[in-house]
Amino acid sequence: MRRFLAHLTLAAAALGLSASLAFAQLPGGGVSQHGSVTATHCAEWFANGQVEDSGAGCGGSGSPGGNPSTIQWNNAGSFGGISDWTTSGTSDLTGAAGSTIAVNGASLNGYTAAITGPSFQSGANQAVTFTAFNGATNATTAIQRLVTNLSGTQFGLYVDLQSTNSTANSVAQGIFANVAVPSSNATNISGLVGSQGRVNYAGTATAGIANGIQGLVTNSNTGTVTTAYAASIAVVNNGGGTIGTSQTINVGQPNGGTGGTWTQIYGIYIADHKPTGSDTLTNPPIALDIQSQTAAGAYAIKQEGSGLNSFAGATTLSAALTYGGVALSNSVTGTGSMVLSASPTLTGTIGAASETLSGNLSTRQVTEQASALTGCNGSTATMDLTKGTYFYCTVSAGTVTLAVSNPASSGQVSSFTLELTNGGSQTVNYMSGTKWPGGSAPTLTSSGVDLLVCSTRDGATTWRCVASELNSH
Repeated sequence: MRRFLAHLTLAAAALGLSASLAFAQLPGGGVSQHGSVTATHCAEWFANGQVEDSGAGCGGSGSPGGNPSTIQWNNAGSFGGISDWTTSGTSDLTGAAGSTIAVNGASLNGYTAAITGPSFQSGANQAVTFTAFNGATNATTAIQRLVTNLSGTQFGLYVDLQSTNSTANSVAQGIFANVAVPSSNATNISGLVGSQGRVNYAGTATAGIANGIQGLVTNSNTGTVTTAYAASIAVVNNGGGTIGTSQTINVGQPNGGTGGTWTQIYGIYIADHKPTGSDTLTNPPIALDIQSQTAAGAYAIKQEGSGLNSFAGATTLSAALTYGGVALSNSVTGTGSMVLSASPTLTGTIGAASETLSGNLSTRQVTEQASALTGCNGSTATMDLTKGTYFYCTVSAGTVTLAVSNPASSGQVSSFTLELTNGGSQTVNYMSGTKWPGGSAPTLTSSGVDLLVCSTRDGATTWRCVASELNSH
């Protein structure tokens, strides 16, 4: 269905003819008769060739202004073309470089524009190329602002979402970034970044503080915020795929250049968690809370690579701790180096396999583990000094040969006490290099208990032994 101005009726009126149209010449040569069309009215024809009067006020007159595809406007009653804005006649509107759109009298290319209602921008494979601090960059939406003389705080993008929503249990989000690869795309991609904050200070003066990403939760009235997260992040894998390595937070290595200075570096810095002001603190603050790790072999804290494991300042461990691969609880055991303060207070049971304690050690009581020997029935009985320094066994048959494993290196002292029951009932051979007072080994009791004490300072080359007790009852 199309409309056209009944110029034929106007021409007929100008010639003094009837001011109505009985026959109309249609585009394509067809002629149809259907009533009459009043002068200055529009004629409307249909696919079946019929023509009808469609009334007055159906449009302007004259030829379009400007170039083909330019947007038209009413230029004092005539058509005018807007040269900077074109359209293909469908749904897209294109502006030339430097073109602006004003909303509520304010240019969107200027300071502030108020938009009432939702705004949606989409594109198929479109991007804007602009020059950023690090060169040419393309983006679906680019906001670039050159600040030359403004005091206070400047914002590249400021989102002010004030929720007056009366619907319960709704969620208000200031900015939501979603970067997605659809399931139809099977092409490898080098990386996806949902949100990235970057501060580039290329000045030559001083910047007080630089935050790549800053999160702030404010409860500014008397309401209750059940749980406040200044930053809440998680990794999700719920589609049956594979995540090679999941790092919820990755603190990268500081990237230096040439000639710069780093005064102090903190991987993670946790400030004092006592609130300022006069608020009431119900429970003591916890700077770092690691919940139960239920996976088999899970670590609460694990260090890989070189470096010193140390705690500076006062440290209180009130629950289970894993040190050197060994779970530490009331009984503290393990291997490796443990750095303690100058005057540590140690309670409970401390098992030290090869630790070095420097300075003065003051204690009320020292206990050690008694270890039963095997091989006292006609074989070799080996005393492993990593398991303790007090050993005992009952000699029952055959020749018994005594041996020692894991003694201290030369320059350090190793010693042990051996409790032998019925040692004189069989032949007992001592370690190589064993020395006795007067040059002779003692005669052991055939039915009773003997105590022998031995020590070495040359890596077990020489053992100096003495019978502390013979035939002890």
